[in-house]
Amino acid sequence: MPGRFGEKLRYLRLERVLSQAELARQLQQISQSYLSYLEAGHKSPSLESILVIADFFGVTTDYLLRDTIRPDEPQQALSQLPKRDSLATFGERLRLLRQQQQWTQADLAERLPAATQAYISMLETDRKRPAPEFIILLADLFGISTDYLFWG
Repeated sequence: MPGRFGEKLRYLRLERVLSQAELARQLQQISQSYLSYLEAGHKSPSLESILVIADFFGVTTDYLLRDTIRPDEPQQALSQLPKRDSLATFGERLRLLRQQQQWTQADLAERLPAATQAYISMLETDRKRPAPEFIILLADLFGISTDYLFWG
């Protein structure tokens, strides 16, 4: 789990002078109790919640996921994020990146800790959602931002 995610979420929320309940109302699909667990570091964020939070605050997913970026240095998204289901394109982007390297699914799995060809196949066909930690590994391996994996 990204160690500073909760810290950054709290920073962004307080910067906008919002209570957890107010933020939950504005986000709609995220409850106040879930926000509380995220801020306290007791739960790992789902990919859906990462995308909703990044879109709401206008920050990059790199800012939210990478512990090397301090909470007080938010990375502003360059433009409004598309309102389509970004996770639906994750598998397509992963497959394209893999093919650009001329790697098979097995080749990619060998380059990633604890990944298998079957897991890569499930990601590419959107039958499985990767953990936030895995998103960071993929971005680092391909030399791209985590945002690219969702929004291009």
